[in-house]
Amino acid sequence: NAEYMGIYLPCLINSIKWIPRHKGLAVGIDTAGFGLGAFIFNRVQTAVLNPNGEKPNNPSGHPIYYAQTNILEEVPKVFWVLGIIYLWIQLICIGLLVEPETRATGTQSLTDSFSDAETAWHLSPRMVLQQKGFFVMWLICSLMAFVWVFLSQLIGPQFCGAADLPFFDPINLYVALPACVGRLFWGFLSDVLTFKTELFILGVLQSVAIFMLPLAAKTGLTMFLVWYMLIFFLFAGNFAIFPAVTVKAFGAKYASTNLSLIFSAISLSSLIATIAALGTTQLTIGKQIDVFGPWSWLFIVSGLFPLVAVFISRIFSIKDENGRDI
Repeated sequence: NAEYMGIYLPCLINSIKWIPRHKGLAVGIDTAGFGLGAFIFNRVQTAVLNPNGEKPNNPSGHPIYYAQTNILEEVPKVFWVLGIIYLWIQLICIGLLVEPETRATGTQSLTDSFSDAETAWHLSPRMVLQQKGFFVMWLICSLMAFVWVFLSQLIGPQFCGAADLPFFDPINLYVALPACVGRLFWGFLSDVLTFKTELFILGVLQSVAIFMLPLAAKTGLTMFLVWYMLIFFLFAGNFAIFPAVTVKAFGAKYASTNLSLIFSAISLSSLIATIAALGTTQLTIGKQIDVFGPWSWLFIVSGLFPLVAVFISRIFSIKDENGRDI
């Protein structure tokens, strides 16, 4: 994903420079902007594209695709509006960027730099590709990523059509704030717990939440929505823990490149999950998935992915330069 490689990763690494002793928290703060941005700008998109809240009127019967000319004609406009807003935000933020100062206080430094002994463990991308821990992290990341991409793209259209909710609301609005808070929470937790322990908690909770999603849907729209928000609170942990553990495992000097290698797992998993979700959606156009019927196996299989990731992490430990579990 271009946004990860070009913009997302450098922001994460530079954020860690400001709070080097709390890398997880720094990553959580930075990635929380993803959730907050979705909460704000999806409302902006809706205001431009569909201010009257019209419902989909697509001859194909797809629950989220629009055929109304008055909405489709606004698509170029929304790119201009968002582009101008984003341009000004970027210019202002770039102007405010500064390097953290190092001020000595006795034998300790208020802000550690990446050249200190604490972060002297620097593995180049070539060396990282020779580490067993890299492939363990890559596989775990791909398994965790597949689940949230698949479920969001599969359930989103079905949820939108069944719930009769406004444009863009079903996924992005209702899960944006839980995702924002989740990244802060799991980022903070990664500074307290080891990667293996945190992944165990995160993976088990994700699996339980996914397994119980059909039951929540059966109890009504409100419970389904609350449970879906909980799932995305848990999914948010994926974005917070992997950047922090990458710096801890392989050092900070090449962290941006090394993290891009780890996040290539998200790109591949997203592609596979999207194809799988689109294929499944095509089979269910105009239908409502009976979560206790023939489609219930989707949630069972999806819920197994985080458990497999946890199992892998328990067998293959990821260690730092001193041989300690990260």
